[in-house]
Order: sequence, then structure tokens, then C-alpha cells
Amino acid sequence: MANETTYTTFDDASIAAGVANEHILSALHDLNYVDQLTRFVDLSGVPSKSHKIAMFPRLNAASVSEGVDLQATQVSSSGATVTASEKGIMIVPTDALTLSSLINDADFAMEAAMAIAEKQMSDVANLATGFANSVSNTGVNMTEANYLAGIALLRNARQNGPLAALLYPELWFDYIASVGSTFNIANGPGSSGSVAEGNMFSGPNFGAQGTHFGVSVFTSTAVPTANAGADSAGMIVNPRRAIARGVKYNSRTEFDRDISARANEIVVTSFDGVVEIEDVAGVGMIFDR
Repeated sequence: MANETTYTTFDDASIAAGVANEHILSALHDLNYVDQLTRFVDLSGVPSKSHKIAMFPRLNAASVSEGVDLQATQVSSSGATVTASEKGIMIVPTDALTLSSLINDADFAMEAAMAIAEKQMSDVANLATGFANSVSNTGVNMTEANYLAGIALLRNARQNGPLAALLYPELWFDYIASVGSTFNIANGPGSSGSVAEGNMFSGPNFGAQGTHFGVSVFTSTAVPTANAGADSAGMIVNPRRAIARGVKYNSRTEFDRDISARANEIVVTSFDGVVEIEDVAGVGMIFDR
């Protein structure tokens, strides 16, 4: 087998390094907000890896004269099919490493599980470039006016209910730098001072930036690039109608002994997939990265 994790490749976790540094730091993976941005389709226990989500067309009623028979309106549905597929990662630490290191199999499994979560987040974020509607200006910072325009596009398309935004961190900070240029909330009624307002817009340290103009905002480095890397392709969506996520299982960790290699195989997998449901339920937000 190739690419085993050996004492040589992971020697920073030796006891000498452990004594000197006291801790072995986890990798910096993307945060995962897939459940807040998608419609969940539970495929666990279902004898299929696919599920069709049907949609009614918008029906139109008309005036009718007294005594005149109504004509039947044919109703044809549309829909989208979400299909789950396997994702996985395997790490094979050798016995020489395991017996000579501060790291054990559980530590490797935890890091691998975070890699799976990062992949799931990336799958959702990459659908941002598929929406027909977008607010964009390549090479230019996103502004408060752009943010409001994205919300307006969704509301104009009758997308009622809670909305959610996924933005690259730079898009978020460009946006808050322009807050007040269109709707001066910082100086509006009930303002609690510049320090309080600044803390509100800084958001928590785990990427959920709170609700702004009725939209729950999340930031992630999983947001893809656009226009040859010059821009970031974020999005604002109606989570119930824009993207479906079908899940057979979210994450599974298994261990297997490779005796001849004197190593343990650590395998972490997921079985899930995403698909765009309704095109007008999402708006791309494409601005300078």
C-alpha cells in the first residue's frame, strides 16, 4: 500500500515536540453550515440513493361568465432529483508511528471526519455559480446596496420565508465596511454606540454572522472563486427551495488492521449529495475576492 503515515512523515508529534509545545494543534478546516443552507432529504433506510423533489407550477385563475363551463387547466409538475454518492478518506498510521507518538488512531479519525465535513460544505458552496440570477461586479467590493439587491431579487421572485447567505469572509467584511451607505442603521433609532455596533457586525468567531436585513449570514472559505479567481461566488438562498441535500449517512468511521503492513487503516466516509431544486430560489453574489 502507498502513502502510509509513518514516524518519519509525522515526526513532529514525537514526545520531544510534545514537551516543547504542550499541544498538537488541529488543522484549520472549513466550518460546516450545510444544514442551515439546504433542504434535508433523509435517505437512510431507503432502498434507493436518489429522491425526486416535485414542484407545482404556478397556476393562474381567470374571470368566468355566469353559466359558462370552466375549461380544465392541465397541471404539469417539474422537479429535481438529488442523488447521494460516497466520499471518503483513508489514513494508515504504521505501528512504528503509533507506538512512538503522542497521536493515536482517534486523533487521526477526528481530523479525517473534519475533512469529510469540509467536502460536504464545498459541495453546497459550489452550487452558487449555477443560479441564473446574480448580483455581480467583477473586481469590485460587495456593498450594502448589492446585498439588498440580492434580497430583493429573491423577494421579487416570491421567495417568502427565512433566507440564508453564504459569503466568503472578504465579501462579508467588504459588505460591513459599506453599511450605512444605503441604509444608515448605525445612526438609526436605538443605536447603542459605535463599540456595540462594531461588535454586532464582527459576528461570533465560528462564522455565523447573525441575521442582517432578515437574512442569516454565514461565512466560509469553501465559497468558490469566479472569473478566473478574481472574484468570490457567494449566494443568498431560500434554504427550503434552492438546494436539496440527500443523506444516506453523514459520517462513518471504521478501523481495520493491516497485519502484513503493521499498520491500522482508518477510513472515514459519507454518503450524500446535493442538487439545485428551484433556480429562482437562489441568487449568486459575485464580487472581488
